[in-house]
Amino acid sequence: SSKCVDLNKWETALNLVTSLYYNYAASKIPDNPNGKRDITRNLYRAALHGVGMGSAVYHAASPEYRPGLRNAARRLDYCAVATGYLTFTLCHSRLGPRVTRPLCSVSLVALPFQPITVAALHTLATEAAFLKVGRSAGKGVNRLEGSRDVRHHQLAHSLAAVGAVACFKAENVHRKLFGLHALWHCLGAISIMEANKALL
Repeated sequence: SSKCVDLNKWETALNLVTSLYYNYAASKIPDNPNGKRDITRNLYRAALHGVGMGSAVYHAASPEYRPGLRNAARRLDYCAVATGYLTFTLCHSRLGPRVTRPLCSVSLVALPFQPITVAALHTLATEAAFLKVGRSAGKGVNRLEGSRDVRHHQLAHSLAAVGAVACFKAENVHRKLFGLHALWHCLGAISIMEANKALL
C-alpha cells in the first residue's frame, strides 16, 4: 500500500477488506497447462498473498502506537509487489530467454534495495509481453477469436492499471477523499487478474 493514513476506522475497515482482493487474485492464478508442478507459479501465488497480507497489516497497525510494525509491513508490501512482478515475468516467459534471464537476474539482486524500481521494470516487461502476444494471438483457425480475447484482456488490464496509478497519485492531492485508497487496491488486483488471463 502507499504511504497513507486512514481517515477513520471505517476507511481502515474498507482498506482491510479490499486488501484481501490480492489474496483472491492469487487464488485465481491458473495451474500449469501441462499439468506439471510449477514452482514459479507457486512463488507468484505466494507473492500476491504477501501483497494482501502486507497491506492488511499496514492498515491494521496504528501509526501512533505501532509505527515500527507499520513501516515493516509497508516494506513487506513493496517487496511482495516486486516479487510478484518478477515471478509473473518468469511464469509467462513471453519475452524470450535473452530478455527474461538477464532482467530477472538483475531484479533478484536489486529487489531488497529497490523494490519499486524492480516493480516498474517488470510492469514495462508485462506491457511488452502484451504487445508481443497481441501480434501472434490466435494463429490458425481461431486467429480472430484469439486476437479479440487477448485484446479484451489487454484493454481491461490497461484501463485498470491506469486507474490504479491515477488513484495512487490522487492520494497525494486529495488525502481526505474517502475510499480512494480502497479503489486503488481493487483496480490493482483487477489489472493483475486480467494480465493473468491473457498471458498465463
